Amino acid sequence: MGLFRQQAINTQRPSVIGELIIPPSQWIGRTVAGALLCFVMVSAWTLTRQYQQTHAVRGITQYTQGEYAIVNQHLGEVTDIYVQPNEVVKQGQALFSLSHIASARFSKADLDAQVLQYQALHHQLENKQKELQNAFAAEAHFVHTSRSNTQQLIDNLSEQAQIFTPELASLQTQFEKMTHLMKQKVVTNPQWIQAGSQLSAAKANMLRFDQEKIQQQSQLALYTQQLALIRLKYAAQQDSLQAQITQNTAQLQALAHQRSSTIYAPNAGIITRFTLQTGQTLAAQEQIAMLVPESGQLVGTLHIPNYASGKIYLGQTVQLQMNAYPYKLYGMVETNIMHIDTASILSSNENTYQQNTLSTQVTLPKRWDQQPAQPNIEFRSGMTFTAHIVTQTMPLWQKIWIGISGNTEDYHG
Repeated sequence: MGLFRQQAINTQRPSVIGELIIPPSQWIGRTVAGALLCFVMVSAWTLTRQYQQTHAVRGITQYTQGEYAIVNQHLGEVTDIYVQPNEVVKQGQALFSLSHIASARFSKADLDAQVLQYQALHHQLENKQKELQNAFAAEAHFVHTSRSNTQQLIDNLSEQAQIFTPELASLQTQFEKMTHLMKQKVVTNPQWIQAGSQLSAAKANMLRFDQEKIQQQSQLALYTQQLALIRLKYAAQQDSLQAQITQNTAQLQALAHQRSSTIYAPNAGIITRFTLQTGQTLAAQEQIAMLVPESGQLVGTLHIPNYASGKIYLGQTVQLQMNAYPYKLYGMVETNIMHIDTASILSSNENTYQQNTLSTQVTLPKRWDQQPAQPNIEFRSGMTFTAHIVTQTMPLWQKIWIGISGNTEDYHG
């Protein structure tokens, strides 16, 4: 039994030939089967993996609305610069000043003489305007005071009439009683005549109050009409003087514009693409800078060449490689095409020839979330990028089959 057991143990041990150890046959089979299985799995993963074919196009980020292109209107030389690139400016804030002396129609001495002439005229017109205001104020004050005094006199007459009204009523009652008693021969005729005289005097006094009140009311209406006529007269004269002042101011501004002008911000925002220097000469209709808002919907704008426009469609996947952030460190932003402007076909220079391009927009997040170890990136307007537009998505086996069969029909996954 011990001999047979030792022989069974020896059969399970590797055979030794020289310095080589030969494993048993079942070990070799298992190793070959495992290697074949790994090869099959790697091959299946490789052949079924999705591969993307992309088309690279350059683009830039911008806000969908509110951007302004600041354009110089006249030939001139930059004399003063009041802002810095990427500075936040307010609406109406001065950006820079231009001198137009070199391109003006008149010499500096002629311009100075004309400016002095119009300034003297402006001073005279302003003095006339002040004199007119003082004269109107004095006349209006006199009429207004007279009107107030007349109104006060009317109020006094009304109060006196209210005081005499009960007395008149009492005399009227007393006269009626005296008339009744005279008929009964209780009072004499002279007493009745005396009562009638007192009643007539009271009525005459009341009538005088009413007549004087009517006269004063007519005077009050006259003062009111006179005050309105004074205001109309002053308004007409004031308008005439203001028109002359406006015309003279326009002349001064025109002369000043021949010498220099200041460019102001049309809206609040961030001044970008601003590279002016003092002494630089600007041509007419030359774009100076861009003014972008501080917030809004951010999009990426890219121009697709005409020959590749047939492969572009809404919702298409686009991978953005931001020029400010290296791809190997930060990766790419995956987004989609949100708008294709079919009515906007622009011409762009490519090397030595011109080609038509199609304006396209892609969506952009305001914040690019990075790995926990890296801070998040805030997107803003004016950032350049390279857009890799995914034109084909297919597994490797299909790509190989297309290469073998020669079928180059596009496949969009």
